[in-house]
Amino acid sequence: MTGTMMMVAAACVGARVLQPLGPGEVKPRGWLRDRAVAMAEGYTGHADEIHKDFARPWTAAFKEPRPAPHCWPYECGAYWLDGLSRLAYQLDDPRLIALVKARVEPVLSEINENSLLFYTCMSRTNAVDCANFRKEPFFVRAAGQYARGLWAYYLATGDARVLRAFRLAYSGDPDWLNGVISIKGVSSIMDAYCAGRAACPEADWSPLAKMFDTLFDRAQTRRADWTWHDYLDAPKPGDFTYLGGARNGWGHWHGVMMCETLGSLAMGTVWTGDRFYLDKSVAWFDQLNATSRQVHGAVVCDEHFTRTSAYRGTETCVVAGQLWDDMIFLSLSGEARFADHAERMALNAAPICTSRDGRNHVYFQAPNRVLTAECGAFRDGPRKDGGVYKREHFPRCCMGALNRILPIHIQHLWLKRENGLVAAMYAPNTRETKLAGAGKVKIESETAYPFGETIRMKVTVEKASEFPIWVRVPAWCKKPQIVINGNMAVCQAKGDAMGDDTSGVVQARCGTAAMGFAKLSRTWNTGDEIVLTFPQEVVVERGVDANADGAPFAAVTLGPLVMALNLEGADENTHRPGAAWQFAYDAASFSATVARKPVKKGFAWDVEAPVEVTAELASASWQHDAKNPRLPKQVTPGAKQSVKLVPYGCSRMRVSMFPCVPCSGARPRSTCHRARRSPMRASSAPTARF
Repeated sequence: MTGTMMMVAAACVGARVLQPLGPGEVKPRGWLRDRAVAMAEGYTGHADEIHKDFARPWTAAFKEPRPAPHCWPYECGAYWLDGLSRLAYQLDDPRLIALVKARVEPVLSEINENSLLFYTCMSRTNAVDCANFRKEPFFVRAAGQYARGLWAYYLATGDARVLRAFRLAYSGDPDWLNGVISIKGVSSIMDAYCAGRAACPEADWSPLAKMFDTLFDRAQTRRADWTWHDYLDAPKPGDFTYLGGARNGWGHWHGVMMCETLGSLAMGTVWTGDRFYLDKSVAWFDQLNATSRQVHGAVVCDEHFTRTSAYRGTETCVVAGQLWDDMIFLSLSGEARFADHAERMALNAAPICTSRDGRNHVYFQAPNRVLTAECGAFRDGPRKDGGVYKREHFPRCCMGALNRILPIHIQHLWLKRENGLVAAMYAPNTRETKLAGAGKVKIESETAYPFGETIRMKVTVEKASEFPIWVRVPAWCKKPQIVINGNMAVCQAKGDAMGDDTSGVVQARCGTAAMGFAKLSRTWNTGDEIVLTFPQEVVVERGVDANADGAPFAAVTLGPLVMALNLEGADENTHRPGAAWQFAYDAASFSATVARKPVKKGFAWDVEAPVEVTAELASASWQHDAKNPRLPKQVTPGAKQSVKLVPYGCSRMRVSMFPCVPCSGARPRSTCHRARRSPMRASSAPTARF
């Protein structure tokens, strides 16, 4: 390893434009905390009671050196630990913390120089163990997933034994990568390497450096069994051979594997200082979003990719994987568009993954789910059964991965940049940290967002000090307002990325298209208040359903929320008897009214939502084939009707992609509609609950 490479490696955490925070540095409040508590009382706090695949792995009692299917619980348990270790410290929940420790203490106390990765029951000196290990990719993948949870535990506790565990786990021959379908956890492993070299410079960290050199050596001969070598070539425009698992077999284009791989590949930019790795990862990210993004934000992937479609599914593991990729891309680039995309998923796709009480889940979700619980054209995995809310699905990967989604969202509401703070996404929360010169800094965000338009940030500092606060201005917002202590901030068009200009008391970088971040640089005092207002307009997004012969569709959005016609009956798997659902979007007659009410205590993405859109849609006779559901390519409009739409996350049975009435052959494009505002009950504006 060259001297230059060693210097880069030593500073690799600082190479990010934005620094991720540790679990517990952001505490959820209001509706966000209500949701976190529901998950703690549901899957995240009780997965071990639901199935043995979560009760046993990574505990002192589970010693399983045999290959699949015997080793599969390691993956389930590692997914769960990744979410559990974050949520436990975000809520400061003693019972959840005890569950975390029961799964990290055995590894921390038993790992040694001969352990194979984190598997203390397997030895590098045992020929049978080594043979099983090399032929079973689940071992390497599950260890990478476990690395994420273990690193989150370190960030929350500072337990120095974690650094030793990473050094011992990854100090073997880097050829263990041979045959792996996807590499997971690279960002956590690299962060542990950097922290370990700083804290324990006398220890031998060179095997990990060699491992990263091997992974990120562009000059080496590309290997067919190393998945991410496929992604070193940028996608070709119009080349959709990755869709449906058509290229190079199941492993290479399986959706979860691809999502997990792209974030790890991007970390090559941190290791080498070469943007090549980030650029290639983002190019594939952009290709997926251009061809396969569903209205809820995540890509369509019912195990394998296909193009945007009203009845094709998104695996819950993909929601978690894409959210994690977004956070890696955001931290490496500082580009606000990744936070925009993450927020779209977190506020739409994410709530649908589980029931409101966090105790049942779907394996797949589709934008439209009407008449029957099994509605969906899912081609793989549990197929149609994957769209039903139930306690267990097989495979159990989604039951583990669903626990990652909310804690990742909470943890990345804020990031750091140098000696400043970055508000990347919005929800009620408290952020506490220490900054040079200011000492302890606390920012309390009071808001009903996304159900309201205003975020109030109250600043408390131990000592008055000058430092920057960057706030993201959502790309969908055309007329943002930023007010500091009653004074409007000055907006300057500066594009999408983080800027470095520090002149002036306040720079509010708002831009016109991508918007990006507004930089607020001043001397902050206790009692200062930042008020962000992001006016939400009704926008109709247009597209075509490639799985329905190019049938045009329309989706109604309000700010970051996708709005849906709710059809839910007695429970999450029941269509409401007599609920009308055959409506179409007619651009010639469409109009909308927005109404809001306070976010109630214990809000769990209920059908009675804090915000509703009443849309004027055309009645239309389009039929539903439960065996092969699809949007109609043409509809004949009937009478105009007022239809109540609620946030997508509040609707377990729904229509969110509506067929379109033909309009003069014009190419589909998004349309902004000025919506009237009307009160719901006694309130005409959202009221945050804290």
